[in-house]
Amino acid sequence: MNSTYARIFGVGPTGFGITLLFWTFAFKVAQIFPQFLISIPTPAKTILFLVFFVDAFYLIIVGSLYTRLSVRGIKLIKSGPYRYIRHPIYSGIIYSGSGLLALWFQSWIWVLFVIPISVCWSLLVEKEEELMITKFGNEYKKYMEVTGQFLPKLTTLKKLEEHAR
Repeated sequence: MNSTYARIFGVGPTGFGITLLFWTFAFKVAQIFPQFLISIPTPAKTILFLVFFVDAFYLIIVGSLYTRLSVRGIKLIKSGPYRYIRHPIYSGIIYSGSGLLALWFQSWIWVLFVIPISVCWSLLVEKEEELMITKFGNEYKKYMEVTGQFLPKLTTLKKLEEHAR
């Protein structure tokens, strides 16, 4: 990765900006279509909110702690949340952030917007992953085979479960 900024932050700022635009649009669409209100009991909503919050905290905060700024783009990190997914910070923004907003604003519209947000992030991440392949070669290609881009691969989870026994 050429510049220090790109090495440290990758496509994160661009992706987050696009995500904010989609979330703003989701907010407007949810106002137009109030019939898509989430109507689940408050205890269930509270539990889901806590699950999304803990997930976001783990993926974004712990994920960023596992990739100290000094080693981002220099060393291939495969521990912590990176053991399961290649982009845990982005995943936390896409899924947990959208889930939290869906619960906060009580609209299923937010959940629908996960699809275009995920597509945009996937397109952005392609360039970042090309740079990682250039930097780390076959090691990164093998890492891509066993980890999902934003969600864990089921085959990897099964292997980890079998290995734990």
